[in-house]
This record gives sequence, structure tokens and C-alpha cells, in this order.
Amino acid sequence: MHIFYQYFGTADPFPTIGGNTLKILIILSLIFLCSCQKQSEPQDINTLLLSIKNYQCTMDVTFYSNKNEINCLANQTYKYPDNYSLKFSDNGLSFSYSEKMLTLANNFLNLSTNYENYENINTNPLFLSYFLNSYFNSSSKNIIESNLQKVSINLPNNSSYITHATLELQNNLPYSLTYYDKNNKPKLNILYNEFSFAKPKV
Repeated sequence: MHIFYQYFGTADPFPTIGGNTLKILIILSLIFLCSCQKQSEPQDINTLLLSIKNYQCTMDVTFYSNKNEINCLANQTYKYPDNYSLKFSDNGLSFSYSEKMLTLANNFLNLSTNYENYENINTNPLFLSYFLNSYFNSSSKNIIESNLQKVSINLPNNSSYITHATLELQNNLPYSLTYYDKNNKPKLNILYNEFSFAKPKV
């Protein structure tokens, strides 16, 4: 079983261990070893989501547990098909992936570890590409067409901890991505800022 699902299948995936930095380090390591705009007219949602191949953004990430919430800021870059980068600005943690090589680093401590032949990066929910892949492989979609577009899906191969997700878009750009458990409680929320990608020609 992929370690991500093992992790999110525990009773409380955010144990109190003292200090937000240490919590975030453990949470994100386990996840990886287990991912002001002008008004514009809404586009066809399939066309829009298919066009998001290469993107970069800043993110406000919130992890939810039964006991507390953990917030952090990050910069994310994705280049199709398998080049991933995620850097957290408040604790020095960074993750990069290319050609089946995953690198975890703490830039504040000048430490890094490489993992060769890592194949599960595309199932990491911190990356928008995981939602997009799930969307195009999901048998259950709920799409609302409006200036604030909303897409809800059931996750394939979901665990008991996260079962479905909702992506909201504003002005044809990702705005918010939320993962929920089977009781419809949020477990992970990502707010996107300064999101940019090569938009489709119309």
C-alpha cells in the first residue's frame, strides 16, 4: 500500500509532537514518501483543465485534524510530464522530483536526501496534477459552470481519510482546492495565489 494512504488511514494523522515546524516536516515527508486578475469569460471546463500542463503558483496550505490546523506558505512548479517542485517559505523545506528521483531538503539546515526510482509522485494531493489526473479518471463529477467554476469529484483508489475533492476556479484560474473525508469534513485546503500557465487560445 502506498505510504500516503497508510498515513491518511491512521486515526489521527497530525499527532501533537511539539512545534509546528517539526509537525510540518513529519507530515510533508510522510506525504512524499507514502504532491489580482482581469475578469474573463468562463471556458469549457474540460478544455481549461486539459490545458494546465505547465504551471507555477504560490499556495496557502492548511492541514486539518481533529485537534488542530496547520498553515504554511509554499511555491509550487510543475512541468509536464514529470518535473515537480515544492518549496515552503516558512520552514526551509523543499521537495523536487525529476526522472524518478525525489529530493527532500531542509534549506535552513543545508540537509538533503535523495530517493531513486520513486514512482508515486503523481498521487500526492499537494500537487494540482493529482486532482487533474483524478478528474479525468473519475466516474463521478459535479460541474457548475459560472464565473466561479466548481468541480467536485470522487477520488479513485481513495482511502478512508480522503474520499472526494472540490476545485474552485475564478476567472479561468484555480482558486481553491479542498480534500474531504467520508464525513465531508475538510482535511486539506490549498488556496492558490499568482497562478500562471499557458492559457489555451480561443
